[in-house]
Amino acid sequence: MQCLYLPLGSSYSSVSFVTFGRESCVEVLREAARSFIAPPSLLVKSPLLSNPQIREYVDNFLSRCVRPLGALLQLCGHNRARQRDKLALLLEDLAGLQDEAERVDGYLHSVSIKMEWGRSHLACFGTWVLYYTLRVMIMFLLSGLELELYSTHEYHYIFW
Repeated sequence: MQCLYLPLGSSYSSVSFVTFGRESCVEVLREAARSFIAPPSLLVKSPLLSNPQIREYVDNFLSRCVRPLGALLQLCGHNRARQRDKLALLLEDLAGLQDEAERVDGYLHSVSIKMEWGRSHLACFGTWVLYYTLRVMIMFLLSGLELELYSTHEYHYIFW
């Protein structure tokens, strides 16, 4: 999977990180966010998209997303024990990314209110990053069950 989808190896710079050897990973993430929650800043007819400053702000955020989400894709090629170690590190990266997504959403929301455009941009990117953060948390907990790392007295903590 990694050789086909990510042929250039583990280079995480947004310029050289491409999928299938052709498409920029930033463009893949842009399309993923657009199809997941359709944020107004990524819609084709949005006045936010026509503003170069906002476009650059969104591009910088998506460039920041390349490393953690690319690492999520690459860790799927490891064995379960190694995956669990990498998931713990990935959760830290996603926490920082979630804070940045909230800042981006707040800025874009304030701009969209000033433009008096009918659609709010509140929590769009934050929800998208939160989805991946929760998926990683679930993977982390389930890998602990699969690897039998929890004692029986800890099960009610985990399932609660």
